[in-house]
Amino acid sequence: MRFFKNSPSIPDILLDRRDAGRVVFLCGAGVSFNSGMPDFFGLTQHVVETFDPPSSSLIMDGFSPWLEGRKSSAISLDQVFNLLQQEYGRDEVNRLVAERLAEPMMLTEPSKEHGIVRRISSDMHGNVQIVTTNFDTLFETGHQGVIKHVPPALPNLSLGMPITGISYLHGRLPDASNYQ
Repeated sequence: MRFFKNSPSIPDILLDRRDAGRVVFLCGAGVSFNSGMPDFFGLTQHVVETFDPPSSSLIMDGFSPWLEGRKSSAISLDQVFNLLQQEYGRDEVNRLVAERLAEPMMLTEPSKEHGIVRRISSDMHGNVQIVTTNFDTLFETGHQGVIKHVPPALPNLSLGMPITGISYLHGRLPDASNYQ
């Protein structure tokens, strides 16, 4: 099926399975980028610049290749965050991350991208099935009562638990009102 003349053809079986609640949408940071969220590099850069570690530190040894475009020789950004947490404390690093990611969450309407994903991921009864690596709550904007799954309480698929709702694989930020 095509929704528009030059759009991709979506197999009817996929649409049928989506309507039956048997399709899950996996979304990463790209869906939130147009809402003002940074990508992971930008978030890491924000935290590093805020703490301003010495250029001779392990943090800068690990992060400098990213700044210089030498990603292939760089340690992962997760490892940079681990070094930041060791040096400045987990709570302080997490506070900076939460503050930065809370800025765009003052939105009262869902973004175009989040709205599209919510709409196409919903079954016939309007229940979404989204799995996201994002911490932000932008899929929830304008929608009260959506089921949320946050580690370690993710649905156990091997037990047949439904995945209806939004599953935050890496955790979920507290509500934006906690930062005001």
